[in-house]
Amino acid sequence: MSRVGVNVILLFVVGYTVLPPVWLLMASTKNLTDLFGTNGFAPGRDFHLLDNLRHLLTADDGIYLQWL
Repeated sequence: MSRVGVNVILLFVVGYTVLPPVWLLMASTKNLTDLFGTNGFAPGRDFHLLDNLRHLLTADDGIYLQWL
């Protein structure tokens, strides 16, 4: 296999590995409107990470923390 072929495969594997966590990080900073109204990798209009974490930790009387 040539060097170019190896580099193409490596680039594909890196993208396959890195893009989902990047998308997850970007999606966690959006509200529901921005999540479905903007590009998945584009930032939302406002920064909602703390609001989303607060909702996650207080939903159903903090059941998420009990799961951990």
